[in-house]
Amino acid sequence: MAVFAAAPLAAAAGALLSVYAGGYVAGALLVRAVDEGPTFAWAIIRTAAGLLLTTIGFLLSLVLSLPWFVGPGALVAAAVWLHGREAFSWPRTAVRFRRDDAATGLLAVILFSPVLITTFSMAPGDYPPVFYHVDTPYFLEKVHALATSNAYPPESLSNLGGQRTYHFGIHAMTALISRLSGLLPHHALFLVVLPLLFTAVLAAAIAAAWHLSPVLPRSLAVPLLLISAPSLWSSFWGSLGPRLAAAVRSGTSSLDRIFGDPELWGIVSNQGQNVGGDFLVLGACPSNSETGDFRG
Repeated sequence: MAVFAAAPLAAAAGALLSVYAGGYVAGALLVRAVDEGPTFAWAIIRTAAGLLLTTIGFLLSLVLSLPWFVGPGALVAAAVWLHGREAFSWPRTAVRFRRDDAATGLLAVILFSPVLITTFSMAPGDYPPVFYHVDTPYFLEKVHALATSNAYPPESLSNLGGQRTYHFGIHAMTALISRLSGLLPHHALFLVVLPLLFTAVLAAAIAAAWHLSPVLPRSLAVPLLLISAPSLWSSFWGSLGPRLAAAVRSGTSSLDRIFGDPELWGIVSNQGQNVGGDFLVLGACPSNSETGDFRG
């Protein structure tokens, strides 16, 4: 994929190393090792959660006027100091694939394919060749600002003298990976962060299905969990309820009139903050279980 996007292989390798250290290793501070159930899914959840934690450390470094790498470095060091080998160890349970798992994966690919196609279409070259969704350039503007700023909040690159202090979670995560690896901001976003978040959303749905509805086939439970996670900024039933009522009254059979904007259903959003929000919602579902809890 890095070759396809004309990203330097050394920078791509550095990005993967950054995700491992800042995500999986630092994630030991939040997610304990799991030896039963969907262990591979929990490893992905731990990686995404850990990367969110190191992102907070990155922003805190800027707030305190410290070098930007101090916070992330301290968190990785703390994970190694507190957990030793556990911070690096992979799940010990063998991965077994069943027909139901294959069907779940196929359905997930179908559900995520629209956003994955648009995401990878924006990756090639030194500059994105095309933008899907009007907010994508706006998103990247914040990433570029955070990728070079040594203060918080960073100066706006679109409004002279302006400063914005919101929606900086996934933007800062992308900027952190860009600074650690040398990847261009749009490569870090479209080749690393968004694919990781989509995978984490799927992993969180698998873990939630295993803990909340173990009797149901995953090929049924996981798609339902994915579809039932609308973006947090939209009112799901406020939009869907009136449409359903109007459809019943009129007797319409048009799916478009019943279901409306597909972005209402959450999984078709390619905006980092929306995908990150879906991960936090689904990841919290099994978090209080006996085998896969978040620390604290």
